[in-house]
Amino acid sequence: MPRDVSLALRGVDKAKDHIKERGGFLMGNRKIFQSQLLDLGFSKDNSYIIAKQAKRSNNHQISEAFQNSLKVAGDEIYWYRIPPDCQRLKVDVEAQCAKHLSTVRIHLFERGRLNKLLLQAGKPLIRKYLEKVYGDNVSELHCYFRLETVHQYYKLKFFEHHGCQIPSVSELIKVSRKQFQSVLLEGYKTFLKKKRIEIPSSLYKTIAAHKSLTEWEDAYTTPEEKILLRFWFLIDHGVTINQKIVNAGVLNPGADLWAFVKGQGDECNS
Repeated sequence: MPRDVSLALRGVDKAKDHIKERGGFLMGNRKIFQSQLLDLGFSKDNSYIIAKQAKRSNNHQISEAFQNSLKVAGDEIYWYRIPPDCQRLKVDVEAQCAKHLSTVRIHLFERGRLNKLLLQAGKPLIRKYLEKVYGDNVSELHCYFRLETVHQYYKLKFFEHHGCQIPSVSELIKVSRKQFQSVLLEGYKTFLKKKRIEIPSSLYKTIAAHKSLTEWEDAYTTPEEKILLRFWFLIDHGVTINQKIVNAGVLNPGADLWAFVKGQGDECNS
């Protein structure tokens, strides 16, 4: 076939594809990528928008950012209390993919957007717990914005799980992270002694060295706190804490805690 005829036919094919895409039907590699996004759980509208706008060479960055975000939610569920199948999280991350396309990984992980999304998704859980402890009208307090943080949530969890008297709202807020660090360390030692649990030094060092991709840890985060966070999560889902749990590797960074508890209780189903 003469080259000029070949080029003309190719132009006709491209024109036809362009008309179909304007009508909402993607073709070729765009269609394949759209199908991949749909399989990941993206909505029909967003999968079309993303597949149409994204460059082919960047497709994997978008799908990987989405999958990694859900994996982080699973890996860090003992902190955020948001399961990887949380519909709100999926919708929020999907919206970020549609907004930022190839740069979505930078926004989610390097600029802290995923951390913010997970914290926002956990607000209803924190409010529910605060209302349980302090009453239904707790959200009307002028200092509520200081109370509804994840750090205050876990301070209360400490007092709940370690048999201490629940402090008043003002007393709780006054306890700084620095002050809480020493209180938590004593609680950790007492808890292990009471449960007759021994944490292997190798596990302790592994937990101490592990840093989350969302970088939620602050200057006062200790391995003891990370271990207790995991124990509290398990307790809240009906798991009996003993040495067998430790030996099973459930406390290891990256362990699938959500699969282990098999969705017991409703704490993480917000």
